[in-house]
Amino acid sequence: MSAGGTADGRGLDGCVLVEAPWLMSLAVVGDDAVEYLHGRLSCDVAGLAPGQGAHALLLTRQGRVQELLAVYRRAEDLLLVVDRGRADSAMAALEEFIVADDVEFEPCEQAGSLLLMGQNAPALLAGAASDFSELNLSGLALSMRRREDLCVPSFELLPGPGSDPAQLRAALEELGASMGEPALLDRMRIESGTPAVGVDVDEKRMAIEARLEWAIHFAKGCYVGQEVIERSVSRGRVNHLLCLLQIDPAGAAVDAAEVAGLQVAGGNPADIVTSVSMGVGGDGEVALALAYLPAAMTEAGSVVELESDGVVLARATVVEWPRPRVLVGRQSPA
Repeated sequence: MSAGGTADGRGLDGCVLVEAPWLMSLAVVGDDAVEYLHGRLSCDVAGLAPGQGAHALLLTRQGRVQELLAVYRRAEDLLLVVDRGRADSAMAALEEFIVADDVEFEPCEQAGSLLLMGQNAPALLAGAASDFSELNLSGLALSMRRREDLCVPSFELLPGPGSDPAQLRAALEELGASMGEPALLDRMRIESGTPAVGVDVDEKRMAIEARLEWAIHFAKGCYVGQEVIERSVSRGRVNHLLCLLQIDPAGAAVDAAEVAGLQVAGGNPADIVTSVSMGVGGDGEVALALAYLPAAMTEAGSVVELESDGVVLARATVVEWPRPRVLVGRQSPA
């Protein structure tokens, strides 16, 4: 995609297919659609050519996160891909600054959305030369949308005319993809350091605190929230950062569900564990978590204590952040 980037080389080998009914599309039409979205979203909408896409943030004036979404330029319009459960709030936020602009947001009917992810996914979709395209796979028509929010290559796939979800799934499995559980996607999201809106980040959190620089174009000019984002990056004054933690299994007397919501000892009430995933690692069960830490505790290898009501219930080690900090449009990272 034309802005942002994936984390480098971590994650899922092979090729896994996960059903993705929570994804929803909005067509953006009207003579002012490109100009309006360019001033509303953090990516370079005006710079997208047909077939190109980017992930973007929808921000408040204070640089706080309302939505994380994907935007694609089609021949005649723009397409936004949002979380279905947050579609109404996303549309309300998107329409907030419309005055006399010729722009409309139209929900698209779609069924059978699949997410294909893994290091072998690009090879399986060898005909995918752009971020958004119509493909033919084993005789089946499909729509492909490249995504950049995981640390492995990933693509949203939709059955095209004359195809149905079962046929598309069978064709992908025949080509080597294996079906995965929804929990695997959440695991990959956490491993990728990708915050879920409403879980790890919301309108109380600064985009820079959540390390969402990869969804921002820093040379595109004005957009809602841009001044606060630029000031935060230029001054480097971020007191809290989202971090990836590995929970110490020997010191954890609680399960993964109970770890979520624990506070970080030495932090403030906003420094908490927001997401947790259990998984199998080389040495047995490994719990990974996303948590906000005070800036002084964010160095990889730091050990932190997780507590509730002043009682330490678990310990964790800060893992190296999986996504390199690239500030698109700036000559050098801040």
